[in-house]
Amino acid sequence: NSQDFAVPITMLVHGNATYNSGYAGAGIGFVGDFNSSAADTTFGIIAGEKENTTDGDFGGALAFHTRENGNLGAKRMSLGSSGKLLLGDSTTLICGPRGNVFYEGGHSAQLQIEGTSPTTSGLSLIRANAQYGPSLIIARTCGAVASNTLLAVNQTIGGITFQANDGTDFVQAALIEGRTGNHMASNCVSSELRFYTNCGTNGSVKVRMIIDEDGRVDIGSSCQATVSSSANRLVIASDYDSGNAGMTIHSTGTSTGQMKLALTNAEGADAGAAIIYNNQCDALFFNVNGATERMRIDNAGKVGISTNEPSTFSSSNAVLAVGNTSGANTELVLASASSGGSVGQISFTCTANTTNQARIYYNQATG
Repeated sequence: NSQDFAVPITMLVHGNATYNSGYAGAGIGFVGDFNSSAADTTFGIIAGEKENTTDGDFGGALAFHTRENGNLGAKRMSLGSSGKLLLGDSTTLICGPRGNVFYEGGHSAQLQIEGTSPTTSGLSLIRANAQYGPSLIIARTCGAVASNTLLAVNQTIGGITFQANDGTDFVQAALIEGRTGNHMASNCVSSELRFYTNCGTNGSVKVRMIIDEDGRVDIGSSCQATVSSSANRLVIASDYDSGNAGMTIHSTGTSTGQMKLALTNAEGADAGAAIIYNNQCDALFFNVNGATERMRIDNAGKVGISTNEPSTFSSSNAVLAVGNTSGANTELVLASASSGGSVGQISFTCTANTTNQARIYYNQATG
């Protein structure tokens, strides 16, 4: 019925298929020569179709059909009765839009691409440019459509959600979310990125990592504001779940695991400190001044300061060795800021009987 549409019909195409055949509707075909003998074939069809087989339901879709060489024509794109655009293979599109199947049946989507292979279910962005790549823009305004209304601080801008089908609908499994930060004004936007995962629930994901507006990284932490500003570029905690918090650096074979505290100097070389575990000798190194080793704990628990071979000292019971790799005399200095009394104390005790001790100390007051 033309009166059901806001635009007039100037050309009418009527089909003959019955309402429940799955092919009810009509189309415009595009035909032309396909070989040197001037034989004709249909290259494509634009069709208005009944998108269901229900008696009395006149929901309609506009479909685009094309064909590959050697194959029959197939539906490639469909604009459904609710305005949803579907791209994909013909088997999927004949079934129509999925409807509210995302977020456990709470939402649908205006654009769905569904297929059975990377070719039919993929989306690509390509930019032919010598300097820049393509962009995927996710944006939000707080007003009506086509408005420019300021977002408040600490609000969601948008996200990329990963959802898995549980046999009935799609359940959210993971989420990458962009949010506004603590500063929002005209020509002034701050932001943070949040990473969520699902540990086995009905779709309620939990935040696992945050990169805030100052570039600080929180892993499992909600207490960054309470951490000292001198050590808050990376915070690892277990605030969202009970349990211990830790970090493991794993290396294989003869490689090393390193944690480096570095300052890049003017020449571009790293000058700083490093804690290194060496797989070959099963020892922990403490380096300062770049790559210079200053202390080592070997696999027997022996500690070497300014010597890289604490186990070679004469006593097998020695646990601390102090050397000098430069060949000069070795000194061990015990100092105190006290202006009087005893300073520089060495105590000898047994953990089984801590009341019995022997001490060597220097008394500054008596000299």
